[in-house]
Amino acid sequence: MVRVDTKKTTFDLRKRSLIPMNIGLPGTGIGGLFYLLSVFYILAHELYITIRGKSSIKRWKLIREQTGIVITMILMALASNYILSTYLFNKKQVPPMTSNRGFDYAVHYYQLHPILIPITLLFAVLFLTQLVYITLKIKKRS
Repeated sequence: MVRVDTKKTTFDLRKRSLIPMNIGLPGTGIGGLFYLLSVFYILAHELYITIRGKSSIKRWKLIREQTGIVITMILMALASNYILSTYLFNKKQVPPMTSNRGFDYAVHYYQLHPILIPITLLFAVLFLTQLVYITLKIKKRS
């Protein structure tokens, strides 16, 4: 058996190691946004294929399932925001966006940074991977 020192303080921690962090909700990070955008893309693509008359029921079943998962993810994120804001942090709910004060005000007031930063990072990663793919494809032809 080993005795644990319960009187140990935080003196031996590195400087700034106790900064607050936002861990986020599952499914709301970069992977969740990629999944969400992918489902919206396949939905739009399948609608295009349907208009051209080349759709299938099997693909629509898959799209229905995936769209249901995305809708559930969005509803659960909204519900957890409401529950945590109202009951845990005692904050009033944000009113609907009715102001003409501009995008900067909206980002600050509605705290859109947790959404804008992962979307920007996601598009940067997708752009760079496509750039590498095109570069390797051109190199392979030569």
